Amino acid sequence: MAAFISVSCKENEMIIHVSGWFNSEIRSEFEQVYRKVIQEMQKCNHFTLDLSATEHIDSSAIGMLVLMYQEIGREGPPVKIINTSGHVNKLLRITGLDRLFEIPAS
Repeated sequence: MAAFISVSCKENEMIIHVSGWFNSEIRSEFEQVYRKVIQEMQKCNHFTLDLSATEHIDSSAIGMLVLMYQEIGREGPPVKIINTSGHVNKLLRITGLDRLFEIPAS
């Protein structure tokens, strides 16, 4: 299944949108995108990952999220993961990512 990543900026918030399957096939693209967003952080106070169009997430995506968290660091802006579907939300909570990221109830 194909995936698509896009970035938008709204006021002082950078938003990464992941559509389709969030898995190992998009690893290098996702890493390039979030690293570019990290470089642009001086312009933005908030960083959001929008998973509203994410159909599936696997263990490699979980690993990418942990790596992203480590690279942003505890000193960086808080990262919010929004618009998660039921099974994606459940997986993020089971793996403990709700302790690293702000994940509002969907």
